[in-house]
Amino acid sequence: TVAINFPNPFNPDTGSTIIEFVQPVGVTVRGYLFSISGRLVRVLNDTNLAVGRAFATSGNSAYSWDGRDFNGAPVGNGVYLVHIINETARTVLARGKILIVR
Repeated sequence: TVAINFPNPFNPDTGSTIIEFVQPVGVTVRGYLFSISGRLVRVLNDTNLAVGRAFATSGNSAYSWDGRDFNGAPVGNGVYLVHIINETARTVLARGKILIVR
């Protein structure tokens, strides 16, 4: 399954990107963001859930990412990979690519 984010590309200086995915009922998920070289940049969890988002389909969830790493520093321009992981089964629910352009 594909994790869809918008806007894409996005400029962290002017906002954040929303990463949408289907979350099965009763499953704990986390979003892992990697640089194109495979370095883990950030882990998204319940504190990063996009609030106030209306979904057409039950079971959809979304994370908001501000383009910052673990330390709160802005990441550089480029492609970042997102993996949405089912933490219970340790399986990938969705994958996607995010392009940052300033």
